[in-house]
Amino acid sequence: MSSHIDDADGLVFRKSGDNRWLVTVDGEHERTITRDGSSFIAWIGCRDRHWSFQRALDACADHARFHHEACAIAKARNEAAGATLAATSPDERERIIDTLEAERDLLDYADAHMDVPARKAAIDNQIAAIRAA
Repeated sequence: MSSHIDDADGLVFRKSGDNRWLVTVDGEHERTITRDGSSFIAWIGCRDRHWSFQRALDACADHARFHHEACAIAKARNEAAGATLAATSPDERERIIDTLEAERDLLDYADAHMDVPARKAAIDNQIAAIRAA
């Protein structure tokens, strides 16, 4: 097994088998690159085909860093929403919970283009967070 470390970009990749490399981005995010004939596939939630290993490596880094940044933004928004929620009155919280529960009940009649179980779970999480605040 061979490996390469590029400290400037925060990328570490190591060969984990025939035509397969594991890429670690910034020491925490891991992606896979495989070789398919003359091309390389960066597995980043889909098959992202590239004609050079470097482009596949860059795709893995871009994907991991995008998701890391998106998570940081979401965390900051959640903290701000939590602070706002803590400042609301109990009556206002109950009104918000009632609205969310009504939306959850209406999801039973949603069309097939919506992921109803996931949305219901998200609403239940929101309600639990409001009650915990």
